[in-house]
Amino acid sequence: MKMNLVRFIPLIIMMMVACTNKSDDQTKDNNEGKNVTKISIHDDTKSHRVGEDCISCHSSGETGEGWFTVSGTVYKSDKTTAYPNGTVKLYSAANQGGTLVKSIQVDGRGNFYTTESISFSSGLYPVVEYNGQTIIMQPPTTSGRCYTCHVSGGVAGNVIYGP
Repeated sequence: MKMNLVRFIPLIIMMMVACTNKSDDQTKDNNEGKNVTKISIHDDTKSHRVGEDCISCHSSGETGEGWFTVSGTVYKSDKTTAYPNGTVKLYSAANQGGTLVKSIQVDGRGNFYTTESISFSSGLYPVVEYNGQTIIMQPPTTSGRCYTCHVSGGVAGNVIYGP
């Protein structure tokens, strides 16, 4: 018996749309109780997915708890080994000038993140610090989604790394 697949195309399309699009109610359900305060701290090893785009899950409507405003992973100078327990600082001017807007501890896995409100509208200048030594990012950033540029093929051309 030969089936006419053309008849099933509308049904297949409806099923695909139903499975991929979130309704307003589903988005609301995903958001309820999820924007909890999450801030990385030294030695903590509860974070996961080292080197991945944290904000892809930790944002409104997604599955991760807490909506991160800044996140990323710091690596040692070999650029492959995660570098735990440093600090990422955001300044209002280049070369650690202006005001220290935020200091974020890198956790025990090398990840840093915060849900605290941070304005990037004028651009912020990141600094990675370990034991008093620093690596300074010269151009300002207007986003806390560090993975966007600090990934193979990204604008920065490299991962975030410490001294």
